[in-house]
Amino acid sequence: DLSAGKAYAQIVNVRSVQSTRLRIAPGDEDASYLISKVKGDATITGSRMPLGGALPPERVNLLVDWVRRGAPND
Repeated sequence: DLSAGKAYAQIVNVRSVQSTRLRIAPGDEDASYLISKVKGDATITGSRMPLGGALPPERVNLLVDWVRRGAPND
């Protein structure tokens, strides 16, 4: 459930179903499985996110920056 008020608790410091890594590991982009999924890294299981395409580089950079800043709930 990625609706407002629920999404944060579903992705930050929560273990991924497809990996032993956290979905989002605050402060650590390399330990954040979601970052690997949006980048399409060879380490992922299944398809790159989002399905059917790729995020523009500037969107990926925003996500990476948010994780590096500790994934604040803002």
